[in-house]
Amino acid sequence: DIYNSNGGSPDLIKKLHDQKILDKLYVYSAWNTASNSLGTLIGEMLMKKKNDDLFYRHILDDMFYQAMVRKEIDDYLDSVNIDNWNIENVDEISKMINDLMHEKVKEFKLDIPKEYDVSLWWPRTFECLIKYEGDD
Repeated sequence: DIYNSNGGSPDLIKKLHDQKILDKLYVYSAWNTASNSLGTLIGEMLMKKKNDDLFYRHILDDMFYQAMVRKEIDDYLDSVNIDNWNIENVDEISKMINDLMHEKVKEFKLDIPKEYDVSLWWPRTFECLIKYEGDD
């Protein structure tokens, strides 16, 4: 999914899901640049089997977080004069991100096969951490 730089296409995911094609894909990637997305996709295809954890992690991170949630969070941080590259209250913003992610997934009526939580790796919004239930 190279439609957007640094994030997938919500319209594409919605169409694939609505047409019951999304779950038939073996791999999905839509992060950062077209080269990174395609390189990740090729690497995952070489595994020759579907890895659901990795597949849905890319859907959650590349499409939901990068294409939709990150922009909303960045707009919010800007509106309250918080630098999105130096967030002081990471736990509070992580909770907002987690809540928004779950809302967006619910809006899309997407069934993620494992429970998950989303937070920030560090005090900036550039990346998120997705942990499935049972991850260490």
